[in-house]
Amino acid sequence: MKNMSHYRSNVWRTLLKVLLLVFGLYLAYIVLIPLLGFLLGIGYWMMKILIYLAAGLFVFHLLLKLLFGVNFSEIIFGPDWRNRF
Repeated sequence: MKNMSHYRSNVWRTLLKVLLLVFGLYLAYIVLIPLLGFLLGIGYWMMKILIYLAAGLFVFHLLLKLLFGVNFSEIIFGPDWRNRF
């Protein structure tokens, strides 16, 4: 009989631990969803700005090269920039 009551105690303790885990995960979900949305929003806008800048510099370089024969990368990095990297 003693072993059976010990077994029931373990079942209730395990059930309580699982319920606490589920409650903790739900609480973390409720708290972190707005923060995650905010951080993903900032990351999205940063990537968008970086892509626009990179595309603008590429188009600017291409127009300078085609219209005036000026190499924009040599103006920025110097004439031997390929040998340094």
